[in-house]
Amino acid sequence: MMAVPTMLMGLLPTYETIGIAASILIVALRMCQGIAVGGEFTASIVFLAENAPPRRRGFFASFSMFGATTGTMLGAAVGGLLTSVMSAEALASWGWRAAFVSGIAVAVVGVVIRRGMFDSPNKTAVASPLAVAFRDHRWQVLRVLGLNVASAATYYTLFVYAATWVSQTTTLPRAVALNITTVTILTFLVVLPVAAWLSDRFGRKLMLVVGMSACLLLAYPLLTAMHAGVVVTTAAAQMAFGAILAVQMASIPAAMTEMFPHGVRVSAVSVGYGLAYALFGGTAPAVATWLINRTGNDTVFAWYLMGLTAVSLVLALSLTDRRNQAL
Repeated sequence: MMAVPTMLMGLLPTYETIGIAASILIVALRMCQGIAVGGEFTASIVFLAENAPPRRRGFFASFSMFGATTGTMLGAAVGGLLTSVMSAEALASWGWRAAFVSGIAVAVVGVVIRRGMFDSPNKTAVASPLAVAFRDHRWQVLRVLGLNVASAATYYTLFVYAATWVSQTTTLPRAVALNITTVTILTFLVVLPVAAWLSDRFGRKLMLVVGMSACLLLAYPLLTAMHAGVVVTTAAAQMAFGAILAVQMASIPAAMTEMFPHGVRVSAVSVGYGLAYALFGGTAPAVATWLINRTGNDTVFAWYLMGLTAVSLVLALSLTDRRNQAL
């Protein structure tokens, strides 16, 4: 009589199986969330730009980037906290799920904000805006892609990969590296709106050229300093790099929206920006790791960032400044 219940118990999933299934579900849901957020991010840039006063468009539009980067900072801060208070075994087995659960609070805030949103000003709609964007504005779409390749790769290198790179190639613990990244992102967030405000006063082109030129000239020495293995030196260099990146990125949201007419603006900006971050942003850590393994040089990926920055700088130099024109 006991054989049947025992056999049935053997068919029930174990705690380990349930844990694996739950982990897969969490990761899948987060991937879906990332796709959704990625699709709406450029729309938020256009929304802010179209509703901003023309002379403050750069400042207003930069807050889409400010909000997205704040999320990156919170992620780095939570990662640093969990790494500091938990053992490596506990973090790997179950602790990492705590960071996912904390995202519920962010979701609630997002719902509250969206309930109070209003539409952009009524303007003429365009049928098949994506097709029109590629037919009539394909070179501008490519310009958006080119303007963003440098910032995409540098952003992911500095804010996503740097903590892993520093902890793996120097004597600094991972928790310290994550805390340095958190402070670096905070520096970026302080400089970003200031640089965007300056772009409203002195032009998108000037701020882009200044930021990109600084990144081109200082990428290698700053990454070398980050590799020193000294907390103060690493933090100072990474924070300086974050500030320079903010100058480079601050005026990009407004500059992109000013390239296109209303009917195709969201589609055109989304394609150019999305391709840049998909092809050069998300892949930057993998490219850096491959270059290091191939050459044995821990800072070799600086030349990759410098090459992409040179491409973006050339396109920035050819940009027509439209900061005070109506959209």
